[in-house]
Amino acid sequence: MANGEEKLDAITFTAVISACEKGGEWQRALQLLSMMRERKVESNTITFNAAISACQKDSQWEKALQLFEVMAWKDTKLDAISFNAVISACEKSSCWKRALQLFGFMTQSTIDPNTVTLNATVSACGKCGQWQKALQLFGWMTQINMESDTITINAALGACERSSRWEQALQLLRVTVRSRIEL
Repeated sequence: MANGEEKLDAITFTAVISACEKGGEWQRALQLLSMMRERKVESNTITFNAAISACQKDSQWEKALQLFEVMAWKDTKLDAISFNAVISACEKSSCWKRALQLFGFMTQSTIDPNTVTLNATVSACGKCGQWQKALQLFGWMTQINMESDTITINAALGACERSSRWEQALQLLRVTVRSRIEL
C-alpha cells in the first residue's frame, strides 16, 4: 500500500465488531460499521448481526432496529440470528409490541422462528403484563411441535405471575409437567 495502510476487509471488521459486542462496546461497533461504509468495505449478514447484538446487549433497541432495517433496505440476507437479536433488544427494553411485529414479520418470511425467538418474544410480552399474548405464543409453540425449554416456560409463568394470573400459571404448570412425563 502506498501509505503503509493495510487493506481491511469485511472479515477483519466483523471480528472487531464481534469483539466490541462481547465487550459491551456498542458505540464502537457502530463506529466500525460506519468506517466500513467510508472505506467502501461491503458489510454482510454476520457483520450486521454482530452490530445488532452489540446494541441488544446494552438495551439499545432503537439502534438495533435501525440496523435491522438497513439490512433489509440493502438486501442483506436476514437470518434467524438477525431476528433473534433485534427481538431480544426489544425484549430487554420492554417493547413488546415491536417484538410481536418482528415475530410476525419473521413468520411471514422464509425464516423459521426457533426457541430463542419465542423465548425473547414471550418474555417481551410477559415483562409488560401481556400474559394473554405470552400464553398464545407458548400455545403456538406447542401446536407446531416446537421444543420449549426452561426459559420459555419460566417466561410464560412469569407473565402470569406479573399479572396475578395464578390460575393460568397453575394450568400452564400442569400442562408442562404432563407433556414432559408423556415424552
